Amino acid sequence: GKESLSEALLAISGKLKKEVNPKACWFAVEKDLHDPQCRQRHLVVELAKKLPGRPWTDAQPFHDQMFNRQAFNWTQQQEALNTGELSSWVSLRPGRRRDVEDPFVTSRSWLCNELEQGQSREHVYFRVVLEQKKLDEALEKIPYYRLFGADTSTRFFKLFIRGDESSPILLGELGGEVVPDQTTLELTKVTREVEGHRIKGTTETLPC
Repeated sequence: GKESLSEALLAISGKLKKEVNPKACWFAVEKDLHDPQCRQRHLVVELAKKLPGRPWTDAQPFHDQMFNRQAFNWTQQQEALNTGELSSWVSLRPGRRRDVEDPFVTSRSWLCNELEQGQSREHVYFRVVLEQKKLDEALEKIPYYRLFGADTSTRFFKLFIRGDESSPILLGELGGEVVPDQTTLELTKVTREVEGHRIKGTTETLPC
C-alpha cells in the first residue's frame, strides 16, 4: 500500500555516512528476473562510492535520522552552508549506465596472453591468462571489478574489457545451453609449471 511504500522510501533516504560519486549513480525500475512471467518490478538504486574498493563497514549507511534534523539558519554563515549543500545535489538519470560510457583503459591485445577452456559435469570454464604488467597499469586507473564485463544468454556468451566492448575477448554461440544467472566472473591467479625451463619443476604464478 501507499503507507508501506512511503516507509520503504524513507528507509533509504537520509544523510550518508560515506561519500558517493553522484555522477556515477543511477536508478531504474526493472523486471524481476526470477518471475517467470516478468510481471513483478523492482526499484533498483546504485550508489557509486567516492573511494571505490573500500568497504562500508557500518551496518547502517545513514546517520541516525533522529539527530539529523534541519538546522535553523541563525547566521548568514549557516544559511550559506545549507544553501551550498542543497546546490550540490545532482539529479540522476533513470536507467542503468551503459557499458559504452566506460572509459578506455586497455585492450585485449595488450592484456590477454592465452585462452584455456574446459568443463566438468556441471560447468564450462574459460580462463584468460593476463599480462601482469598491463594488468597493473590498468588497475592504477580503475578498480579490478570494473575492468571486465560479460553478457550471457542460454546459448551465447560475450566477455569484454569495459571501455573496449567493440573488441570482445570472447564472443560466440555455445555448444549447449547454460543458466545465465548462475554464470560467474572472477579475477584470480594460476600457478603452473614453466614449459621448456632448464630447471624441471620451475613454476610461475600468473593473473587470469
